[in-house]
Amino acid sequence: MIDYARCACDEGWKGTKCELNAAEVFNIASSPSATDTAGMQNVFDDNGILKETVQQAKKMVVLFNWVQGGLGMLAAAALFSSTVMAVLSSGCDDSDFVVLFNWVQGGLGMLAAAALFSSTVMAVLSSGCDDSDFVVLFNWVQGGLGMLAAAALFSSTIMAVLSSGCDDSDFIPQALFQSHRLRSIVIAAAATFYARNPYRYNLDIYYGCRFYYWLVNTAYAVGQCLWTAEAMNVERMFGSTQFNRWKRWQNSNDRQTLTYLISLPPCYIVPFVTVATAIMTNWKSVCRSSSCIGSFSEETFPLQMALIALNGSLMIASIALSESAFLIKRHCMEREITRCEYFLSNWPYELGKCMMTVERNLPFVPIGSILHFACWVAVTLATDKEDTAFTVVAVLCLVSYSVFIVVQLIFTEAELYKYATIFSIIFLPKSMSPKFEFFDMLTRDEVLASWKPQKYLKEKKDAEEAKERERQQDANKIKHDNEQLLQKYPNLPPLLLFNVPEEGAPRMFPNSFPLLPTDDDYVPEWNRMMMQDSWTEKYVACRRTGMDVDESIKAFTNICITA
Repeated sequence: MIDYARCACDEGWKGTKCELNAAEVFNIASSPSATDTAGMQNVFDDNGILKETVQQAKKMVVLFNWVQGGLGMLAAAALFSSTVMAVLSSGCDDSDFVVLFNWVQGGLGMLAAAALFSSTVMAVLSSGCDDSDFVVLFNWVQGGLGMLAAAALFSSTIMAVLSSGCDDSDFIPQALFQSHRLRSIVIAAAATFYARNPYRYNLDIYYGCRFYYWLVNTAYAVGQCLWTAEAMNVERMFGSTQFNRWKRWQNSNDRQTLTYLISLPPCYIVPFVTVATAIMTNWKSVCRSSSCIGSFSEETFPLQMALIALNGSLMIASIALSESAFLIKRHCMEREITRCEYFLSNWPYELGKCMMTVERNLPFVPIGSILHFACWVAVTLATDKEDTAFTVVAVLCLVSYSVFIVVQLIFTEAELYKYATIFSIIFLPKSMSPKFEFFDMLTRDEVLASWKPQKYLKEKKDAEEAKERERQQDANKIKHDNEQLLQKYPNLPPLLLFNVPEEGAPRMFPNSFPLLPTDDDYVPEWNRMMMQDSWTEKYVACRRTGMDVDESIKAFTNICITA
């Protein structure tokens, strides 16, 4: 009787022949009300052993749904990040068609993310409505997978819309790797959500499972490989050999151009070939009646070890490249000087868009690579073992990865980080807010003058009052010291007393800019610095030709006016 009941939930268990449809029994385990159908209620009442076995089956459904919840959260995070990246890049081209098309794509991505996230939330909230532990755990994992897929798809859509109209030279390598990685996460989480248990959606356990097994594991491997490519880009930036721009590097040549441009195809070719080869060499071990995404049983161990070797080596490579970048940053200060000199000399307004985004990505790369690998292993184990502990670990990994994707998007997408910086400057106290906004290269006062002039004027007034109070305190202290001197030496001449300044210290060179940041004709401080640097170079060039001071000033003034 126990074998019969278990066989009903897992067709072909121990070779036992089943008369019940597996999908029907899966529904029976998911909903106690379904036991009134198919004449099963009397069997449950009369046979306690069968009833206990079905309760064990319900526990399996709960574990399954927990993992599904985690996959849902990961999908939602990836979908959200993808949509944000797509929306931010939609205005980079003059083509109205491209802009409108990508805005529609972004809207569809956001709608899909919202629908997937809502479905995930409903699944998770409804999982506790039944007494079946199996159903609860199953729905929690489903919700996590849905969140992950939605987050990755949303983030990828935002990146695509933001960068869709950009020239190839403006779409930086880091954004390219992130965009492709988010798409692979969407596919992996969504396919895992659908194909974890073949009986949940009546999938073919023989031929359909092989396809979904290939799709899920290839998508996870592609994402892991893209993490390695992203880590390599970070390491090259800190090593000052390449600067997160196509066709921009140190001591360039044509071979380096080709090497940098073909970084993406291997991230697809290597996982595709490796997973396909592993499946073909272990063809009979792929199909499992309880899971279409992999199993750690004795029969499938060689197949899973091949995939673990692939994903694990890529994860270790990402960590090693990140460690190398960290050591370069800490011990090779000349590399940082070279990097800053390169940008200041050639692309001074791209510090925040190219260099700073990669520097902020350094801690995210090793953590993201580990979370990606952990999600793949945890979901596979939770589906295969059907244990509460594995399910909880899988859900925690999926939720953490979903949140991580959105946080990384904010810190590494230059335009999003710009608005996060502006938000911090406006609402945080002055001692805690950032001092500079690197996307538009504006100081804190310039940001406040543009976005919240009332706060800027108030802070300026408070600073002037504080300065006046400090000057008054200094004057009172000097007067007190003079009084003490006169008490001690009544005949002391006034010339030997301390002088009380009435207007403060003398004004130092250079003079302050005559306009306030709130004025329409105000020139930002960074622009003034770059203009001063350019004028100095032109003046020095004129002087080197043999001109005197007046001729050089007149010549470079004419050049600036003409330009």
